[in-house]
Amino acid sequence: MLGGLLASVAPSASAHTDTKAISLTNATTQSGRVFRDAVPSACGTPKAYPGGTNGGTTYNYSTSTYVAVATGCLTVTRVSADCGDATTDSANAHVVLYGGAYNPADQGANFVGDQGSSNNASSFGVDVTAGQTYTVVVSNTSAQANCSVQVKLEQDPDTKIAPLTGTHDTPTLTLSGSDANTYQCSVDSGAFAPCTSPAKMSGLSVGQHSLAVKAVDADGKVDATPATTTFDRCDRAKPTADVAAATKALKKAKKQLKAAKKSHQAQKIKKAKKKVKAAKKKLKAAKASLAACPA
Repeated sequence: MLGGLLASVAPSASAHTDTKAISLTNATTQSGRVFRDAVPSACGTPKAYPGGTNGGTTYNYSTSTYVAVATGCLTVTRVSADCGDATTDSANAHVVLYGGAYNPADQGANFVGDQGSSNNASSFGVDVTAGQTYTVVVSNTSAQANCSVQVKLEQDPDTKIAPLTGTHDTPTLTLSGSDANTYQCSVDSGAFAPCTSPAKMSGLSVGQHSLAVKAVDADGKVDATPATTTFDRCDRAKPTADVAAATKALKKAKKQLKAAKKSHQAQKIKKAKKKVKAAKKKLKAAKASLAACPA
């Protein structure tokens, strides 16, 4: 079972959800734009650059940067756009993501993915690498128009479990996750339940066990791919009792040796010394067993 919760891991400074307000008011211009092929990019299936269109037409465009907080899937959603057609779901705006810098003169360079269509429902997914900077590009699609476009970028928190070496009486594991606020833990394939880090495992049988953990961010978004690990539990009760018994036996043997020396009987002294030696050996072995099963 998941035992007492010792402390919590502070959330990362970088939130997994980043909403960009990208303004096309008095924006820079480019010739032509990315062709809208009605196929939104999807994580796990890289989309090829769909090509350009209307090379002789001038469009407004603007950019914003995003630094990936984790390696994995990034979901990009256009929340709103009011681009000259009196609606917040304007067809006159299109979102494209680039890995690194954007070059309006070569719109295929560094292309990562796009929404395929121009509407707020057309979110798209791309695979990103933690720490890498990406460029979000919004452009007009029909004609130059001044407007503001809201774009939301979301990533699942990326969960990690620090490896635990050796065997422990109460294994305690350290959890972490990009933008992690809380965690959900599953021990030995049981139901996931709230937990914090370090996660203290108590009440488990002796032997190997498994732990799966999902980080949950401040917005309640849960890591879809739990981190997993195995760990071993030993039992300190027996070696603890053995150390106590061996300590008591050694004390008794020493007392008997002291009495034998007072008797000045060589045979009695020899026998008492053997008992002390055996008691010391037994205590040493019990202490070693206890040390092999730390708390």
